[in-house]
Amino acid sequence: MDIKAITNSLYFPKEIKGKKSEVTSEEKNKDKFVISDEAKLLQTSSLDSKRLSEIRNRLDGKFYDKQDVVDQVASSILKEITGE
Repeated sequence: MDIKAITNSLYFPKEIKGKKSEVTSEEKNKDKFVISDEAKLLQTSSLDSKRLSEIRNRLDGKFYDKQDVVDQVASSILKEITGE
């Protein structure tokens, strides 16, 4: 009977492509984030001041608190979730 050892080298490789997997202390202390292309697109497309003012007026006037508006928003969310 031949018993082979189980190693964790699959999960913790000692070398990657011939290079030792060393991380300097400076690299360990750095956080990194990446902004997706979609987020970059959203960032560049801005609302014009007229549209933004209109939205603010609707919020101040409690337009979005009306029951028919709440029903319409809920219906749209439900359609999106169910894929209809």
